[in-house]
Amino acid sequence: MTKQHVRQDTNYRVTAEQIGRLERALLAMRETAVGSPDVLDTIALVQYQEILRLRSELDAAMGFAEETSDLVVSLQGARVGLGAAPVSVIAKTLDNVRGAVQTVSSYLTTGQWASRGRFPRAVSRSADFQFVGVGSGSVRIKLDLPEPTSPLGNERETAERSVGLILQTVEWVSSSEDIDIFERRIEDERLAWLLLTQIRRVAPARNGIVDRMEFSGRLASRASTEGSYILSRRSDGRIRDALSEASAGDIYDIAASTPPEGRG
Repeated sequence: MTKQHVRQDTNYRVTAEQIGRLERALLAMRETAVGSPDVLDTIALVQYQEILRLRSELDAAMGFAEETSDLVVSLQGARVGLGAAPVSVIAKTLDNVRGAVQTVSSYLTTGQWASRGRFPRAVSRSADFQFVGVGSGSVRIKLDLPEPTSPLGNERETAERSVGLILQTVEWVSSSEDIDIFERRIEDERLAWLLLTQIRRVAPARNGIVDRMEFSGRLASRASTEGSYILSRRSDGRIRDALSEASAGDIYDIAASTPPEGRG
């Protein structure tokens, strides 16, 4: 073994040990710490991001490269960020993401809100993501949209547009912009209301174990120079406030008679 290989091997072991120490410290803090949950969440998030950074460096140094997919959904939190999460949490997350995309796609296709998840067959098929694998470093679910069933069909284009609109809404939710700015971007008031309700459906629950949800992948990179979009448990309050403000205006008058399906 050459000196260079020895140094590389040492670096790998040191990085792996650093990751192990951070993970043990993060778990210990959750088990023994007392104080404000928000403060603890902030400290845990900083440690968790450092774990992700070290894991990414280790993967790159060892030559591991991940193929890009249409959409990557990353679940983060002290109890899900160490590479594992309850199957029920993952299943519910995937179902909510799929349902949101299908709901928006159905509206874009028909101009009407779907009744209780009854979507046109083409919408159900085109927005039913295909599971293509998991990424390293956290609970990262990699998804692809299915290929069009007909060369003349525009089902995939509609599904991609739906994902883009959802991600634009996520971007607004994670900002400090007023709802007026969001409504100017989404000129269709019925669609604006629909997007807000579907983002609330997807966002981490206040009392859940997921602290943050991040969206990345090919479709995310198209709409943002950052390449990722983030929802947190605090997002629920901002979405509820936005829906409350919208309820005082024209959107409520349009939505009141046939409210879209909310959080699943």
